[in-house]
Amino acid sequence: MMPSTTRVVQVNPQAVEHYKAMRGALLGVPGADKLLCEIVVTSQLALLGHEVPFKIHATKLFESQVSREQLEQVILAGLGVTFVIPQAARVLDWIAHAHDVRRADGAINHLAPWKSIQGDVGGLDAGALVFHVSCQELRERCRPLGKKPRRRRDPGSST
Repeated sequence: MMPSTTRVVQVNPQAVEHYKAMRGALLGVPGADKLLCEIVVTSQLALLGHEVPFKIHATKLFESQVSREQLEQVILAGLGVTFVIPQAARVLDWIAHAHDVRRADGAINHLAPWKSIQGDVGGLDAGALVFHVSCQELRERCRPLGKKPRRRRDPGSST
């Protein structure tokens, strides 16, 4: 699975540049609590049912020292207001899966090195390149529960 921005940049690089500038402006406001913003974005992804991006952002929160229990409580805070019990239970499973993946093979540790790498690789910042690769690895590890990678359907088949 290709990161969304990578796919969009193939069609419209300027749109991604503007998107990144917008996100930078939103998070660059003096007094903005970046961790709180990440928690809100992660919760919104859960509410919208976006499993893979949710797991990637949950994993970032774990790296930021937000515990599994804290994230579970944030999600349950919306129970009866923005979530119904089946949705909350599903997201709790997503949290458990993202946490287990992190613990089992240290997938989140792939994110840490991007902050310290300096330099330029073929016009790309080396840190961004490592971060991009790490996100791709996380997307693969955090694919939706119970789903196998998609198989291409034969265009000649009727199913």
